[in-house]
Amino acid sequence: MDWSNIDLGYFELPLIFIWWVTGSLWLGFGGVFFVAACRFLQQYSSRIVTYVAIPFIWIVGEMFGSLVFSVMTFGPGGSITTALSFGYLGYLLAEHNVLIQVAQVTGVYSLGVLFVSLATMIYVCVINPTYKKYGLVLFAFVMMTSFFPLPEENSDGDSYTVAVIDTHFDLSDLRTQVGRDEIKVQLETAVQAALQLKPDYILLPEDAQYFNQQNTPNLEASQFSFRTQHSDVIIVDSGRADDSDRAVVQSFVYNGKEGVVDQSHKRYLVPQGEFMPSLYVAGLKLFGRDEVIDQFAQTVAFTVGSNPSQKNHAATSPGVLFCFESVSPWGVRTILSERGEVPFIAHPVSHAWFNQPYTLWSQLTNMLRVQAIWNQEYIITAGNKFKGYAITPKGNIIYLQEMTGESDWLVGVVAIPK
Repeated sequence: MDWSNIDLGYFELPLIFIWWVTGSLWLGFGGVFFVAACRFLQQYSSRIVTYVAIPFIWIVGEMFGSLVFSVMTFGPGGSITTALSFGYLGYLLAEHNVLIQVAQVTGVYSLGVLFVSLATMIYVCVINPTYKKYGLVLFAFVMMTSFFPLPEENSDGDSYTVAVIDTHFDLSDLRTQVGRDEIKVQLETAVQAALQLKPDYILLPEDAQYFNQQNTPNLEASQFSFRTQHSDVIIVDSGRADDSDRAVVQSFVYNGKEGVVDQSHKRYLVPQGEFMPSLYVAGLKLFGRDEVIDQFAQTVAFTVGSNPSQKNHAATSPGVLFCFESVSPWGVRTILSERGEVPFIAHPVSHAWFNQPYTLWSQLTNMLRVQAIWNQEYIITAGNKFKGYAITPKGNIIYLQEMTGESDWLVGVVAIPK
């Protein structure tokens, strides 16, 4: 609602209440599935089989809840999927430096199986007087090992230098053409400052729109090459673009090494943030708030484009994981299945529409850590209203070395092995 600039008065609180209650209800169907499956097993199988099956039933239940959520929030930019992984128990182990390494098996799913298995074993031991001490020992072991440090990275050999541009532009700047023009001036200054550091890569926040995607890629690339005297830098930019009269989020990877531009569309969109679910549109119409729908249609109306694949991107171009695509457990894995190998994963984000409070930030970071470990890839973020960082294949977080900046932007660098 803040992003769409609609003054709803007292209608705002009921809308927030309805969204969170119904969203929780859709995800809660995973718990219904879990209880029903466990009762079925208790009735038709032995207790041991039930206990062994519980972790796997729980994971399926979480996925079922995500599936129901996608069905109930389906809309013009939606898809029927189990991608939304907020609330998955496996992410609780992302804070455990030892157990998080189990993510190398199947990401958050293997962490979920491990967490529920440990919880089940501790519970069974504690309720049985004969084995109670073993349950307490297991619990103590889990807690004590959580203080172990993460494994160190091997930093020997050649490395890439990545310059990350973080910005601090407000909604008021993003909404108006005057604000956008000022942002373009500031971004040009930031990019020129980054180029002075002679990096291999430059990352920009999501929707930075440094390159004009209304022009042809070759024209934009030629103009940039002329301005920078044929720099061989690789720049990851993104922004709103048109795809057959539909609004999409599109990457623009200027690859000066190969002399090409790689583009792809965001493949997983966020209900309410990037499109309006049909069910909620019908609800607003029921309450006679058509003006809300019309306003949302101008700002919250993205769709999944016709070119989500990164298969044909140049080998030296990084993979691009757009902002909220990190909530999909297989977001990075999908890119690697298309590309085979990438220098690293670029993760452009923008927190301009929910920058405060910071409740979601730690969850999103844990999701990235799990994906970095599962896929053994470096992930580097750049953001608006956000400070970028790099995540290593062992789950370590590397904060950027701040180099230069002004009030609305900051350039930091990080070196990652080739």
